[in-house]
Order: sequence, then C-alpha cells, then structure tokens
Amino acid sequence: MFKLIAIGDNNIDTYAASGVSYSGGNCPNVAAYAAINGYPSAYIGVAGLDSFGDLLAGGLAETGVDVSHLRRERGITSRDVIVSREGDRTFTQYDRSIIDAFPLCFDEGELDYIRSFDLIHTSIYSTFAPGAFDLLCGLGVPVSYDFSVEWQQEFTDQSGEEYLQELTPLPPDFLESVCKKVDYAFFSCSNVSEEETEALLRRAVGFGCRLAVGTRGMHGSFCFDGHGFYRQDAYRTSVVDTLGAGDSFITRFLLTYLDGARLLEHCTGTLPAQVGFLPGDLGDYRQKLVRAGLSQAALFAARSCQVEGAFGHGRLL
Repeated sequence: MFKLIAIGDNNIDTYAASGVSYSGGNCPNVAAYAAINGYPSAYIGVAGLDSFGDLLAGGLAETGVDVSHLRRERGITSRDVIVSREGDRTFTQYDRSIIDAFPLCFDEGELDYIRSFDLIHTSIYSTFAPGAFDLLCGLGVPVSYDFSVEWQQEFTDQSGEEYLQELTPLPPDFLESVCKKVDYAFFSCSNVSEEETEALLRRAVGFGCRLAVGTRGMHGSFCFDGHGFYRQDAYRTSVVDTLGAGDSFITRFLLTYLDGARLLEHCTGTLPAQVGFLPGDLGDYRQKLVRAGLSQAALFAARSCQVEGAFGHGRLL
C-alpha cells in the first residue's frame, strides 16, 4: 500500500477561549490525515521534552502515525495561541524557536528508512540543516511541498500579524529554487484572484515541478499539470473549525492522484513490448485522475472542517 512520510514542521494549537491544545502543523497534519484515510504514514520532526511534545507524539500515535523517528530535545515545543475563531482562526504568540534551533539532518539509517516510503511531504515552515533538503530531494522518492501563504512575500495580518513576524523573509528566487527540486507544489491562494492563481501555478510548473495546486478556501481550488488547468468547487458544509482544512485537501489529493498514477504505471509497465494503450486514452486517464484527486480532496477538506482542531485529540494542558 502507498506509504507517506512527512518531514519537518510541527505546532501545538491552543485555543485561548477554551484552553484546549491540539497537535498540529502542516507536516503532522498531513501524516495524520494519511493515517485517517487508511494509509501507512510516519512523521519526522523535532519536539520539546515537555507536555506539548507529549501531546504531539501521543496525538499522532493515537491516529496511527509512526513517530519512532520523532526527535525530542530540550526546549519548548513549537506552539501558537488561537485568539479568535468565528469559523476561521487568527494565530498569536507563535514560538517556533526549537524548530530553528535544531534544523533537521539525517544519517544513513534514517535515509534508508525514508527511502522505504512512496512520498515525502514537507513545507515552507520546516527547517533543514545545510544540504539536508537537497539530500531528501535526491533520494529518488517523489517530494511534495506546501508553500502555504508565504510564497506571496506579503506579510499581511491575514494569519495574525504577530504570527507572521516570526517568519524569515524568503530570498527572491525561493519559488524557483524549490519548484525545480520537488514534484508536487501546493499554494494557499485565498486572497489572490483566479488569474493570479493560474499565473502562479503556471510559473511553478515552468520551474520544474510536475504539478501545482492552489487552494482558495470556499472559492474552490485550481490545478495545473503542464497541459491544462482544472478547477474544483468547494463543498459546502457546517463549519466547526477550518484548522487543517488546507492540509487535509493536500493529503487526500496526493493519496488519490498518486494511487491512481501507480495503477497506471503498473498497467502500462507490465505489458509486452508489442502491445500497449493508445496515447490519447492515457491522456484521458490522467485528466480524470487530476479531477478525481481534486474532488476527493475538496470532500475530505469539507469533512475536516467538522472537527475541532486539525484532527482532534485535544487536551487541557
């Protein structure tokens, strides 16, 4: 069965109103959502030797994620406080000092472990030691990357001014430098137009990634695969909490698309040399695969909005 490993950032989300804390962060969320969908998954990252680190490890393990390679260090687990909800969220008091203090690097044993997976996922919020990200991208395992909202280089108060002040400004060529190394790129495009979204996805694929997806909240999503654009409307639902909605979309899209791509590879790779499929038929399959990925992703994202916290497992700490 398709196996996913998420490597990088993590975050504990604490709701100011209730005091309840939840495991979160892009990479843990993707690993958890893969497990919830029935796929083997694992997470590698750094957490503190504190109660929040215990919450992160416990929440993931209870969901079915392999956390045997989670690193625990002296320090405070990355955390923010959500001070306003109303169906959306605003982050404050963001502390990611432990992630920056212990950038990820990998020994040969860990690299062998990572090679056993079918997909590596990471994000713009992850911190790697010099050369470590390039090493991951060179393992021969497909890599997906979430740029979130940071690709815009516009440090607005969309996600909370105090939250964004903690992030390091990106170099001018960051988009190009990442897209030429990864296979699948994801962008949050809720506050830009459809035309700007399409232009961004075209640039990302032009820089080298196979496929790029832009999510626009209740305005749906777009995908560009180098041949054409695809659009998917959002499914309306009763919203409890939007935390993790984008991560659930990313996860379900990847699972659907890559599972279907694996079937295509199996069906075409096992045929005798003298027979095969017509190219037009395979192109039609790939288009339907993208559409299936987008529709299932939108459905699962709508479902995730019905759960408090990214994937539940909240506690008062």
